[in-house]
Amino acid sequence: NNLYIADYGNHRIQKFDVNGNYLLQFSSAGSSDGQLQCPYGVVVHNDKVYVTEHSNKRVSVFQTNSQFCFSFGSGQLQYPWDVAVISDNYLAVTDYSNHCLCIFTLDGQ
Repeated sequence: NNLYIADYGNHRIQKFDVNGNYLLQFSSAGSSDGQLQCPYGVVVHNDKVYVTEHSNKRVSVFQTNSQFCFSFGSGQLQYPWDVAVISDNYLAVTDYSNHCLCIFTLDGQ
């Protein structure tokens, strides 16, 4: 078990072990695949790290080893705030600007 922290101002995710020891960080500022812009919400499920991004208006997905997988929600989300796993097959993403809760499959559909 590890702890993943969204470092909003530095546009990255930091990973710590259960004792608080720093393990790694991943991503950098930007809008390309694998880059983050103002990450906020983070949830880990089945070796995937799901990250909401305010400025890129999407959810980016990484492996727990920091490898980028894919992103989703562009064109649907305006200001994604937080993310949670609501079952083994679905994610709930809160969208602050749209005043709604969006439901996605784990692969972003």
